[in-house]
Amino acid sequence: MFCSEWAIVKVTFKSAHVLPLKCKCWTCDECRPGRTRRVVEEAKRGNPTFFITLTSRRRPDLTPSQAAERLVIAWRKIRRDYMDDHGKGSIAFMAVFEATRKGWPHIHIVARCKSFQEMWLRERMRKLIGSPVVNVRRIHGKSKIAAYVTKYIGKNPHRFKGTKRYWRSLDYLLPPPEEPYDEWAEIPYWHVEQRFWLFVAEDLAAAGYDVKAPWGQAPPYLQQPSQWRPKCPP
Repeated sequence: MFCSEWAIVKVTFKSAHVLPLKCKCWTCDECRPGRTRRVVEEAKRGNPTFFITLTSRRRPDLTPSQAAERLVIAWRKIRRDYMDDHGKGSIAFMAVFEATRKGWPHIHIVARCKSFQEMWLRERMRKLIGSPVVNVRRIHGKSKIAAYVTKYIGKNPHRFKGTKRYWRSLDYLLPPPEEPYDEWAEIPYWHVEQRFWLFVAEDLAAAGYDVKAPWGQAPPYLQQPSQWRPKCPP
């Protein structure tokens, strides 16, 4: 299946919604911006209190992927040491890889904890992987969170071999605000049609449904007039 080749459909009484089914791959030019926006929103949702950057000193005996794996292991040990000192669950985080212009890895971390000392982190990184260049900043206000997350976390996360583009602790995401109970939301209206979304939408329109679909996104070679397709605004 190619991106947007199939359709996701919801039929309710006399109306229908038809949308292209996205592949949601980071390598897809169409889906990558949406994936990046999701990372940004998740980073904000954790309500972090510290920004942390870990770097890796360039070494001729390491590839960028090997350096990235060493960074992951180092952060895992640092977080474990922190919780040994401050208690279980004392730090929640989300980490995102970024590559420098020369392709070398570093990690941007948004963390929720009461305190975090840069000197302590520097010494731990020196002992673990010989890379003491770090940065720790405390967050003051939601506007600062949004600005930092958009600037650093919102870049295209890089995937090094053997690592994830981004990851987070299970307790990082805070629960969303409670919403009124909607019994209709539990009804599984949406389903997948293994046909091109435009043909599905036109068939439903021909059957008498009021169809909502991204008509203007149809490929140019399929944008010829159709008696079922509403006119798109100029």
